[in-house]
Amino acid sequence: YFKGCPGLAIGVQGTGAGNMASGALIARFERKPVVCVCECPAIDDFGEWGQQWDHPGLFNSVAKACLRTSEHNTAQSAYDAFRLAAMPRPGPVLLELPRNLEKTEGSSDLTTTADPVLDDPDPAELDALCEMVTAFRKPVIIAGDDVRQQGCVPQLLTLAESLQAAVLLTMDGRGVFPETHNRFGCVHIGTAPQHTLYRSFLEEADGVLIVGADGRMREARWDVDVPVCELITQPEFPTLSDTPALRVNGRLSPGFERLNHLTNPDGFPVSRIAEMRALDQGRFERPPGAQLAAPDIIAITREQMPEDTLMFAETGIIQTMLERLWPVTVPDTCFASTVGRTMGLAIPAMLGAKLALLGAVMDASLAWFDRYLESRLAGKSGLAALRARVLAHGEGVRDSSEAAICLYQLMVDASGPEPELAPRVTQLHATYREGFLRHLREAEAAGELRGGVDLERTAGVLLSIIHGLCLQHLGAGDTARLPEDAVDACDRILRDISPP
Repeated sequence: YFKGCPGLAIGVQGTGAGNMASGALIARFERKPVVCVCECPAIDDFGEWGQQWDHPGLFNSVAKACLRTSEHNTAQSAYDAFRLAAMPRPGPVLLELPRNLEKTEGSSDLTTTADPVLDDPDPAELDALCEMVTAFRKPVIIAGDDVRQQGCVPQLLTLAESLQAAVLLTMDGRGVFPETHNRFGCVHIGTAPQHTLYRSFLEEADGVLIVGADGRMREARWDVDVPVCELITQPEFPTLSDTPALRVNGRLSPGFERLNHLTNPDGFPVSRIAEMRALDQGRFERPPGAQLAAPDIIAITREQMPEDTLMFAETGIIQTMLERLWPVTVPDTCFASTVGRTMGLAIPAMLGAKLALLGAVMDASLAWFDRYLESRLAGKSGLAALRARVLAHGEGVRDSSEAAICLYQLMVDASGPEPELAPRVTQLHATYREGFLRHLREAEAAGELRGGVDLERTAGVLLSIIHGLCLQHLGAGDTARLPEDAVDACDRILRDISPP
């Protein structure tokens, strides 16, 4: 890669190709050029036997091209594979090598192809671009790796200073603008969460200029309401914003030459950039009192290494920390994952949110029932309070169906879909049983019970009745009769324990 040549991966047919296709997908997302060479059967030897599979079928949605070597195109197929892998956007190319060619003299014939030359942008579109950017008083620039590939890193620095803009960098563009510069804002990831630093910059800006980036370098739809114009190298590349007010295609250099003549008397204040970064940076400071923390390791490593050190990082929180604690000043030295991230966070996050929501539902349902029960028990004690408490469980469906059903569902499913809720549900049962027992003791002291009533057992029976009624009616999907059945069950118990 650092010699300007695509990488080479070699795999066995079938399972090896399947494993390689997974790696090729990451290379495609990360825009790294690689030629994937797989052996395959001879063209007339394919069949439903042995370790064979349809390699182009595996690679078609991943690779930029799927080629096969023959005795007639041996040199040409290798040349084409490496050329296509390196062309914008760089990525993987599949090259199949039939096994029957091992004893064949391959052709060395080769026709080279000139690298494609990018068109210059339309002058009229550049006029419109300059007019639009001139109107920005508090601009933000988002720059991508094409700035480096087009040799425009110095021009970007000049533009940021002349427009007095805050500069954000895409995930693949770190270093095209020095991250130690006082106009550097942050890395633009383009995720959905609202409270991110890059969103704060975009929401404060009155205009955004995107240079040398495209739509692949974001994790979600663009949803910030601000005027946007984009300088993109090739017309087939998608825009970073969904609906830019202006898009200009072509070489970046002419656009920089025109834009660098502009000045901005206002600009995005450097003091505000520093303030916004400081607010965000506080979340990544070393913990007080720690003897050795992750920020220390990053800081020590950064201090000991030269400015152009190559930094490789996996995805996850370490990458988020490095975006704040490892300033990149030299382009093409940061190799952290961009959109080829291998951590499956979306589904676990949805499940976690659902489970967390269940706890919140339980808390809200309990709070509602405590208020409801308090109103039903006001001024009552003994058997009157006992009956009111039992009926509250049944009549709650009528008075607040949604909250009561949530509560009863939790009472029924003591294990819960989340084991951590089980102790809380067990405590819930104990609390309700203790309430029944308290009223029974009041009734006994007031002479409302016949002799020999087992108070503990009676409280347990009442709880079991409520639990059974909830289970019966929720299981049948019919809670309309729950209040009536609760009344009947309660009155039967009261007749059994009251004096003759």
